[in-house]
Formats: sequence, structure tokens, C-alpha cells
Amino acid sequence: MSGDSADPRVYVPADKEEVLTFLAEEGPFETRAAVLAFAASLGYKEGRREAVDKGPKDIRWGVFQEEGKSFVADLIAAAGSEDLSIMRDERGVDRRRIFAEYANGGLALLRDRVMNKPRDAVDVLLEIILAAENPRDTTTGAEGLEKLAAKVERERRAGVD
Repeated sequence: MSGDSADPRVYVPADKEEVLTFLAEEGPFETRAAVLAFAASLGYKEGRREAVDKGPKDIRWGVFQEEGKSFVADLIAAAGSEDLSIMRDERGVDRRRIFAEYANGGLALLRDRVMNKPRDAVDVLLEIILAAENPRDTTTGAEGLEKLAAKVERERRAGVD
């Protein structure tokens, strides 16, 4: 994170740049900011928060605001902090730091799931989302996708009747 400057930034650690770029280019995300918002949500859900130093690449905070993603940082900071003063305007640096730390942790999880096991990124992300939605359902891979397809088909049929 940068200091509280007129142009704050979220830094991407060098060891996470590859997964961030891959998901932005090959995954369902349209932008790098969208990848970071998802990664921060995953990092928070999994309790994975890793410190972030300045990296070689960054994303201007204004991009998150323009894309409507800055609220994710606020939600994660509020949930991840026991101090409600985190939501004060002057605590923006702290909120962005917490967001970046959870994003860094989430990127580590995504790197392990996407980059180290060559599979379609969308399939991996669907598994993560389904596991979050149904934490007791431990089915993964094709079985999990088949269950999702069956559920969608049942709901479609119910809507037709």
C-alpha cells in the first residue's frame, strides 16, 4: 500500500503477478481489479491474510472506485477489524491495507488451485464458489459441476411449469 497520497494504490506482490494476470486474461474476470476483489473475498473467507510490500506492479485505487469494487474493501475491513473506527474517512489507508492483505492471501490460494494444477480457471473458480455456497458439499471436479447443472435444470423446469 502507498501512504495516504492523492493517488493511492494497491500493490501486487511479484510472486502473485502471474496468477493475477492469468485470471484477468484467461478467467472470467474483465479486469485485474475484479480479480483482486474476488481474491480478497476468498482470502477473508479462508482466513488467509498476508502482508503486502510494494510490488513491481500496482493498481490505482481509483480503478476500484470506478469499477464499483471499493465497497469490497470496506466490507472486508469492517468484518476483519474489531475497531469500528476503521470506517472513518481518515482510515482509508488502513482499509486498503487490510483489503490488500486479504487479496494477497486469496491470490496465494488461487495460485495453488489454478497455476499449480493445470485446469480450466473457470472450473476452479466455480468449485470455490460452490464450496462457499454449500460448505458441507465436498464434491469437486466433474461431480460438482454435474450437481450444479442438475440443480440449474431443476430450477429451469420448475420455472417453466
